[in-house]
Amino acid sequence: MKAVAVKENPTVWVFCADLKSMMNVVGLSFAARKECCVWCTVKKEKLKETIANHPFPPLRYPARTGNCGPLPISIDQSCFCSLHMLLRLVEGLLKRTAMMVSEYFPSYEELGVAYTTPTKQIKVNAVSVDQFHAEVKKYAPRLYFVKPGETVDKNTNQKTKRIKINGMLNGLEATKLLENYENVLAAAKVPEYHREDLKTLWKNLRVFLQYVDDDKQIPHRELNCFGQLWVDKFQWPHIPLYLHVLVCHYNERLNKFGKIKELSQEGCESSHAYQKNLANRTTAHGGGKAQISALQIWLLQQ
Repeated sequence: MKAVAVKENPTVWVFCADLKSMMNVVGLSFAARKECCVWCTVKKEKLKETIANHPFPPLRYPARTGNCGPLPISIDQSCFCSLHMLLRLVEGLLKRTAMMVSEYFPSYEELGVAYTTPTKQIKVNAVSVDQFHAEVKKYAPRLYFVKPGETVDKNTNQKTKRIKINGMLNGLEATKLLENYENVLAAAKVPEYHREDLKTLWKNLRVFLQYVDDDKQIPHRELNCFGQLWVDKFQWPHIPLYLHVLVCHYNERLNKFGKIKELSQEGCESSHAYQKNLANRTTAHGGGKAQISALQIWLLQQ
């Protein structure tokens, strides 16, 4: 939680974290429960309707009420982390771009695209996966690719049919990918019938995240068009929950607090590895036998 100055109030406590942590605290689980949003009561099967719904604006569901689980703070006093939103949406676009490079091309039914071409798996002309990989590594050196036909699970000897991207982005890498998306798309050699759509998504996401950095409202119609394009053409294999947050809750949370970026957790991320290591060395979970001090307990709770 953070204490920040919000509009006319000099000090307000705000609970901010990545969505997975927030959902655990609130008592939700995206995989196990039908309701999947911290701030509204939308069901998983209706998530698409909130992102791309006509007529404008996007369909809204009743706001969630109550406290953030055991925390003495209401759900209305919580906010998503803009850093995690940046990372997950850029990762989502990068994965969808990588799908177009693979020798295996998902069926149009899988992609959720209504084309007249028969629904079946289509082999496209082989392109240089290595060239695309090399271009991405310029901006995100920690990512590595598993090529079509290579083993992805050593236990079952399962092989991937499409490019699989392993590794996690950090904020700097995600920003560099956004700044150089045209080079990434050029190296990917995306088929012409998807190239302009992907380019529009990359370009608009870069603009939107600049709005987020500047704590400015994003025009509702632009958000709706962005969500509609993503859902119509690239919803496969699933719709990112952060896409729903961006389209339906960004402007709402910005109106509430007057700022979003200041609430992000980028200043706390570096402590997570230390806390995990500390827990493994000093608790039964990690097999550690050292006596834990009061200071260490406090650090684990931060």
